[in-house]
Amino acid sequence: MKGQKILFVVLLFLCNSLFSQNNSDSLNIKKIEFLHSFYSEYFIAASQDLPDFSKIDSLQSHYCTTELYNELLYLYNTEEIEADPFLESQDPQKESLKSLRINVDDQDNSLFIITYKVNEQETNLIKLRVIEVAKNNFKISSIISIEN
Repeated sequence: MKGQKILFVVLLFLCNSLFSQNNSDSLNIKKIEFLHSFYSEYFIAASQDLPDFSKIDSLQSHYCTTELYNELLYLYNTEEIEADPFLESQDPQKESLKSLRINVDDQDNSLFIITYKVNEQETNLIKLRVIEVAKNNFKISSIISIEN
């Protein structure tokens, strides 16, 4: 009888661990889909001959937390940003979207690593923090390159 109780506790613990891991994986997949949606729209707006700055601003406002959006406005106004912080580039090309990769950081599952090819030799890397502000509603809360 005592052996059955121990086995039950061990099985309960294992099931809880598996459920927790699957839940985390599912959440990360939703966050990756959220980022993919953002980048798909963002690349198109930023890569036009005359970038659509009102669309870029709208996307930043929609996909970012209010705090990050306000910080970006401040940095743009004080000219402390030379390249677009979401693309690490001044002249993005729409074709780069084909090479877009979004992965969860191995050390911190709220951090996402975005990479894309600028050209054959160069790949840009951006790290973003994504938070869940409501059930299945996400926002970009920080860009690591401007955090430092």
